[in-house]
Amino acid sequence: MKAIGYTRCSTQEQADSGLGLTAQTESIRAYCGMKGLALLDIIEDAGVSGGKPLADRDGGRQLLDAIRKRRADAVVMLKLDRMFRNAGDCLTTVERWEKSGVALHIVDLGGNAIDTTSAAGRFMLVILAGAAEMERNLVRERTKAAMGVKRANGERVGTLPYGFTLAADGVTLIPNGCDLQLFRPSSDPLDDPRFGASDDFRLVFTGAHGIANGLDAVLDAAVLYIVPNMNPDGSRRGNLRGNAGGANLNREWAEPSMEKSPEVYLTRERMRATGVDFCLDVHGDEALPYVFIAGTDGIPSLSDRQVALKKSYDAALM
Repeated sequence: MKAIGYTRCSTQEQADSGLGLTAQTESIRAYCGMKGLALLDIIEDAGVSGGKPLADRDGGRQLLDAIRKRRADAVVMLKLDRMFRNAGDCLTTVERWEKSGVALHIVDLGGNAIDTTSAAGRFMLVILAGAAEMERNLVRERTKAAMGVKRANGERVGTLPYGFTLAADGVTLIPNGCDLQLFRPSSDPLDDPRFGASDDFRLVFTGAHGIANGLDAVLDAAVLYIVPNMNPDGSRRGNLRGNAGGANLNREWAEPSMEKSPEVYLTRERMRATGVDFCLDVHGDEALPYVFIAGTDGIPSLSDRQVALKKSYDAALM
């Protein structure tokens, strides 16, 4: 039986935890060797969120195209969440693949390896996929409840601003002496003679300058617009990405509307009116204890200059 492997990793934290692309690849190769599957290829999606539909990922499109062309009889992945957003997404896709004669093999689903080549395997997939989704939902509920208790007690919730630590009372911010100073470019950062080709924009961390000084330098060089809360009605309900109407604002930037996502629509129209050289989307996730930063990637009108600015920022940040 011919097989194609699929791997996905969205963050460095996943790589450090053993869910990186290399670790997934090794597990898939070992599994195929044990099962006697002829592994033709391993398709990967690096730096892609699990919330993105399979058909919208570069590697996902390659995989679906290979299945349509009947290149393989089986698809192998390490864990359920590497490919699918939830149990419903998994079961719908697997049912469609089965009609084309393609089986799904999951190396580790709740500690068990399963495949859909048999009725028993399909049954186990339904049960374990449902259990995995229930566990994710329980984690989300517990996290939301814990955050609610902290807010009710007046404790600080969320990421601490750079340069501060949290006092023992859980509320007071204490400067830790590690402040952020920004070099202010004389004109366009890419034309500034102080920066070479490999480090156009450089962040310098010192203990001698306050954070306010660094912000002043930014304001001297640029007009700064901040939308403090892109999701006012949704955030009041405890949602980080979904507004009160149920729209996931992360996925609305391509085609927003006043009816479904007025928050994104109005912000994007304002950006078009003022013009934007550089932008950042900073948001959290209901189930993951991380703050995500997205830039200008994927914007159709993105210029070469904006791409260069974004790369400079990424290099300085990393």
